[in-house]
Amino acid sequence: MSSKHSVPSRKEQLKKLEKKEQIQNQYLEKRYSTKTEEVIYECKINNRYRTKTRDNLIRVSTYQTSSNHKLVQISELYFDRYDFEYKYTKKNITVPIKDFKKIIKELNDSI
Repeated sequence: MSSKHSVPSRKEQLKKLEKKEQIQNQYLEKRYSTKTEEVIYECKINNRYRTKTRDNLIRVSTYQTSSNHKLVQISELYFDRYDFEYKYTKKNITVPIKDFKKIIKELNDSI
């Protein structure tokens, strides 16, 4: 018996999913392309926990949103040994630049 509807192979399903994901990423990049990030400061850190070491990067950057608000983002990135690049973790803070300037001024006054 032959059926009219054949089940696609796993490889074909993965290709289809990759193509769908690529289209979504292109859409998001076009939609939010006004976000222009400018890196202010970067610092490399080696975290050690028992026998494991992990290369991290602390990045302070500014960017302007699509609604024209300027923000400062402080992020921790980890080094992915498979892709040989730094990737964002869930540890980040985004603050409006006005508030960030006040915080820096208070820190300078206290020191």
